[in-house]
Amino acid sequence: QKEVSYTQKCLRQELKLLGYQIYEDNYIEENDSKTYEFITDILKDIDISKHEIQTVVGEVLGQKMNIKLILNSSKNEKSRIKLVSEGKYSITSEIYQKNRDGNEISGDKYYLSEIKNGKIIAISDGMGSGIEASSMSSAVINMLDKLLLSGFNNNTIAKIINNVVKLKEDSNISATMDMTVINTNSNKVNLVKMGAAPTYIISSVGVQEFMQDNMPMGLLDTIK
Repeated sequence: QKEVSYTQKCLRQELKLLGYQIYEDNYIEENDSKTYEFITDILKDIDISKHEIQTVVGEVLGQKMNIKLILNSSKNEKSRIKLVSEGKYSITSEIYQKNRDGNEISGDKYYLSEIKNGKIIAISDGMGSGIEASSMSSAVINMLDKLLLSGFNNNTIAKIINNVVKLKEDSNISATMDMTVINTNSNKVNLVKMGAAPTYIISSVGVQEFMQDNMPMGLLDTIK
């Protein structure tokens, strides 16, 4: 049986004082990031419960916590709540999209997702235009979403998507992928660029340009 830490005991006790019966829980601390997940009786008033839980867990852990998941099960009348520590930095993302003149459908698709310690922003440009390009970029983004949820790392994701696109019947079909992974605790960014446009980072020291020399996905068997 897994040993329960002092912090975990404190969390259980403080939540119990507010009326939350803890049936299962798990506490993980990695570097500056903290995660607490527990199962309790199904929440009745979500807004009040969220405020109470975030406040008491944050006080025990000495760090502002955000609820990332509330999963209510009507089958067993239980709720699963997951809290993660708020990052040191915040991210604002904006999307502007306009179809090419004469096309009703855009060949580009974008992706935004919150992750444990930050955010993922991605865009795929389907080669060509119209329905065919839209179909390919949609396929890339859908695969990206599923692989991220499955826990694959960035290099493996790029290789898998490249192989799937390569297997398409039309060997001339391809798509780019430009993915930015931002860590709000370390303030570091990881760029995954497959046939994508340059990335520019603007700061007080000037402008940094990040180019890539790789082909779009689906054109080569191996990728860098």
